[in-house]
Amino acid sequence: TRKDYPNAWTRWDESQDKELLTFYNEGKSIEEITKIMGRNSNSIRMRLENKHRIFTEDSKNEKVD
Repeated sequence: TRKDYPNAWTRWDESQDKELLTFYNEGKSIEEITKIMGRNSNSIRMRLENKHRIFTEDSKNEKVD
């Protein structure tokens, strides 16, 4: 898993959360964000849902501040 996702099992920090929201609001897909951030798609979705209250049905959703 760490070979494919170098940031797997590492804590999220504030700058990563900001990057995540920026990428998401730019319209990047979950798959694109996965590659950029080095985390698996489930981790990206769960962070969006649990931290930012964005519930994804597909790869894109509404913009959030």
